[in-house]
Amino acid sequence: MSSDHLNEFRITVVIVTYAERRFFIDVASSLAKQNWICDFVIVSNGSGANLDFEPFGKPHHLVVIEQNSGAAAGFAAGIKFALTLENEFIWLLDDDNLPEPDALCVLLNFWNDKKLSLVANKTSLMSFRTSQFAYKSITYKKELNLLPTPNSFLGFHYKRLPKMIVDRINTRRRRYSRKIVEAESIVCNAGFYGGLFFSKKLMGTINLPDGDYFLYVDDLVFTSQIPRSGGKIYMLPKSIINDLDYSLPLTSKKKFLYHPALDFESNFKAFYYARNVSYFTRKYAISNRIVYLFNKSLLRMILGVIARLRNKRGRLKVMLSGIRAGERWYQSSS
Repeated sequence: MSSDHLNEFRITVVIVTYAERRFFIDVASSLAKQNWICDFVIVSNGSGANLDFEPFGKPHHLVVIEQNSGAAAGFAAGIKFALTLENEFIWLLDDDNLPEPDALCVLLNFWNDKKLSLVANKTSLMSFRTSQFAYKSITYKKELNLLPTPNSFLGFHYKRLPKMIVDRINTRRRRYSRKIVEAESIVCNAGFYGGLFFSKKLMGTINLPDGDYFLYVDDLVFTSQIPRSGGKIYMLPKSIINDLDYSLPLTSKKKFLYHPALDFESNFKAFYYARNVSYFTRKYAISNRIVYLFNKSLLRMILGVIARLRNKRGRLKVMLSGIRAGERWYQSSS
C-alpha cells in the first residue's frame, strides 16, 4: 500500500527522556521528518527543561517532572498530555528507542489493512524491540506470552527446570528452516512502552500507567489491561526498533549460574525488579497457591547456592528484601 493512503493518520509521539539524554536527539530527529507525526510530547523525567531540540518546525510540548519518578509516571504524564491534542493516534518511545525508517509505516499499513479503527478502543500495535526480544526465533510464532508463567516465582517454574538446564549448557542459537515464514503479526498478552501504538480511544478502556511500580513490570501491567479488557496487542516483526541502551543484564545470561536479580548493575534495580515481579505475580498470576509456594521455596534454595558460589550473598539479601516488600505491598492493597 502506498504511503499516500496513510495521510489520514495524525500521530503524537510521546518520548520520555531521563537525566543522561545520550540518545534523545538522535531518536527525536530521526522521526521529525515523517509526515504522519504532527506533534512531539517530550517528558523530561528529571532531566531539566532545556532539551535543545528543534523538531524541524513541528510542534513540541515539554512536560517537566522535576525528579526522575520512573517510567510509569513519565509515560502517564506524556499520555495524559497527548490526549489533550487533536491527533487521534499516540506512539510511545523511550529516549533510546531508534526506529528503523519504515517502522511507523509498517504499523500504519497494518492498522489500515486490518481495519482496526473499528476496534480502536481495545487494540494496540507494538514494534519489534531488538533488545527485548534477543532472538528472532519468536517472530515465527502466532502468539507470545510476556507475562509471568502462572504460579511461577520471579519467573521460575519447576516444570521449566530441565529446559533451563539444557539451555544453559547449550548456548547455540536454534537454526530455523528457510521454509518457515516470519509471522506478519504476533498476538501478545502484554507489551512494552517503547514502540506501543494506539488510538486515543483505547484510553477510554484502560487506565494510565501505575506510578507505584516506579521501575520494571509497570509496562506489562499497563499493557496487559488491553487483553484483560477483551482487546488485542499485535506485535509486528517488520516494524523494528533498535534499542541503543538496555537496562536488563542480557549479557550475563551466558553464565550458567545466572539470575537477573543477581546480575543487575545496582542493588536499587535488583530491589525493584524483585519487589515488582513478586507483587505482580501475587496479584495476577496465582491459580494454585501450593505450586506457587513450591516454586518459591525451590528458587530461594537455588539462588542461595548460586549466591554463595558467585559471592553474591549481599545481592541476595537485597533481592529477598525486595520480595518481602512486594508481598507487603500486595497484602496492603488486597
